[in-house]
Amino acid sequence: MLEREKPVAPAPVQRSEARVQSIEMAQMKLTTRLLLSAIVVICVATAFFHGCHQKPKKGVNETAVRDVMVSDATVWTNPFSKTSPIYREAEEFHQWLLDNRTLADEVDAAGSVDKLMLAGQLATKGLARLPTDLLEQRLPLVGRMLASLDTHTCSRFIRGEIPDSEFISYAAPIMESFSAAEAKAWFTVNGSAIKAQLGNAPILVLSTENAKQAIFQIAKSMQEPEHSAFGSGLAGLQTESDEDACATARTLYLKGNSLAEPYRGYMARLLLTGKDGHQKP
Repeated sequence: MLEREKPVAPAPVQRSEARVQSIEMAQMKLTTRLLLSAIVVICVATAFFHGCHQKPKKGVNETAVRDVMVSDATVWTNPFSKTSPIYREAEEFHQWLLDNRTLADEVDAAGSVDKLMLAGQLATKGLARLPTDLLEQRLPLVGRMLASLDTHTCSRFIRGEIPDSEFISYAAPIMESFSAAEAKAWFTVNGSAIKAQLGNAPILVLSTENAKQAIFQIAKSMQEPEHSAFGSGLAGLQTESDEDACATARTLYLKGNSLAEPYRGYMARLLLTGKDGHQKP
């Protein structure tokens, strides 16, 4: 009598499915609570416009940071080294702001609001109105800033605990390392966001489903134990240790920028557009 073949144990597949379900649960928590995106965009988008009124932290390149008073839009000191590509782009962008009549009308309507301060606010709000290709130009640049920060500063940054005036002292050295193309892209995005906000362009909303799909693509690219660490990191981003929170945020930017389309665009919109650019849970 022939012995029956024993069925192949499905345990590895079941464990894999369990891990996928765990990641999906974490993704939903992230996308519905909008954990990270609305915090990061505010610091980064306004860094250029606000002056640095605090002494740079020890070890920060002080030659790249000047005291800038912006109570008068005509009195402005370029915070970047003259030898860096971003210095020239900042000069041209500042002149564009001064010459922008629509922006001037908005300043008059806002009373004593300074043009540079208003420009920073408009750029922040306008990011959600930008097409995906512009957001994708910004994504790797913000990722480089995040990667340059020490663990404690990185954690404070993603939790919104660093004011703009302090953040520029950390951001300026990284922005000075931008290539000519990257420097131009940085201010192109800022200018486009301002124009989009002034022109009341429609807000482009990322659906919760698309956000979840993008994060799932990141999770699928990982092996254990990185896979599990990423899932638990998403679920506890606001409460976990500085090291773990920073590692999770850096993973979102680094791996998000490496995704194929359309997922890369989804991640750019998720991370850079704040609450206005996301579907309400």
